[in-house]
Amino acid sequence: YRDGERWVTPRRIFYLNVEADAASTTNGILFIVNEQELARFDAREWIYDRVDVSAALHGVSVENGSAWVYCGKPEYVSAHPATPEEGAIRRTYLDILDAGHRALGADFVRAYDASTDAVPPSLVVDDVRRDDVSIV
Repeated sequence: YRDGERWVTPRRIFYLNVEADAASTTNGILFIVNEQELARFDAREWIYDRVDVSAALHGVSVENGSAWVYCGKPEYVSAHPATPEEGAIRRTYLDILDAGHRALGADFVRAYDASTDAVPPSLVVDDVRRDDVSIV
């Protein structure tokens, strides 16, 4: 992102994470996948541990398989940074989440908002593609 006249690359980019908390609930979406698709999820979500949450589901049952959630591995989870230079959340990522949530309806949005920490506005950056940078 640009901070005035200079380009800034945050040290970390933050994404959603789920943390176990017996006193709360989390809303979500179940995707039915086969073993090959699950393996692709595992490869893509390599900084997360896949955790079986089948026993914790309410109002739905899963047959012939398990329900999984990906939880950030401790070495990749960090507290909120003080500045976007230390860690940031891309606005385009939040826009994708917002569009998906709205498509699921007002009840989903309310449940999501109730079960999710608010995004610190100071850490949201307008991410841009820099054409003047070469990748080595």
